[in-house]
Amino acid sequence: MSEPDRGAERAVKRVLVTLDPYGQGVDALRAAAGIAADLEAELLGLLVEDIDLVRLAELPFAREIDIFTDDTEPLGGTRMKHDMQLQADRLRRMLATAAGQRRVPWQFRVTRGRVIDELMGRFQEFDLLILGQVRRPLVRRLKLAVRDRRQSRVPAPAGHRPVQPVMVLYHDSPASRRALATARRLARETQRPLMVVLPLNPAAVVRELERQVMAWLREQRQQARFAYLGDESIAAVAQLTRREHGGGLVVGRDVFALDGPGLSSLLEQLECPLVLVN
Repeated sequence: MSEPDRGAERAVKRVLVTLDPYGQGVDALRAAAGIAADLEAELLGLLVEDIDLVRLAELPFAREIDIFTDDTEPLGGTRMKHDMQLQADRLRRMLATAAGQRRVPWQFRVTRGRVIDELMGRFQEFDLLILGQVRRPLVRRLKLAVRDRRQSRVPAPAGHRPVQPVMVLYHDSPASRRALATARRLARETQRPLMVVLPLNPAAVVRELERQVMAWLREQRQQARFAYLGDESIAAVAQLTRREHGGGLVVGRDVFALDGPGLSSLLEQLECPLVLVN
């Protein structure tokens, strides 16, 4: 399995990372830059301005609310465009810094539309897509309109955070083999453990998959633990990532039928970044 994987890794030339306008996903950006450096690939940062949010801001009743004083003022399309430009400038600087630290070529693009449509339209252009939580409940997507300043004033509660493994679905398909190699790199970049997710049955297939993976991991001097799926539905995969406190899920394009609705469903249910491997 190692020789085909090395050839597949050398073929990776373009890495796309979605940039989160809400300030999340810095770790994903740094990891994407590290992977691009390892693969000698180009890094593209993509910011998708949510067209639905823009249209909402243009409605006459759209207001910005100060949660401490209850004062309101019209939001308006002009105000929204100004805020989006500031965000784009900040994210471009973040991308330039991350890429510069790893000495990788980079591009930054801003587009307006629906996130899923934009991603599906660009998927074939890239070898790896690293996605944050780009699908959010409406109250979180409206963070531009309702500025919750309490987040900067109230410290996060102290406590032990569970280990967040990088999880990868493995089926011994061409894309899942590339996904396994990508997950190993991502685990190394983020200093997180690796978890390989296998289908639970039939048992003979599972044992063969375990043997393949363990042999390859020994060559790479990489440790990992296994998890098993009885139901390979998107809902079951998302539930497993939550139960295991997944810090990221790596999926080969040929594992699910990830057309527009399938990708939308997966992103809606995941609570961690998603890496798609072509």
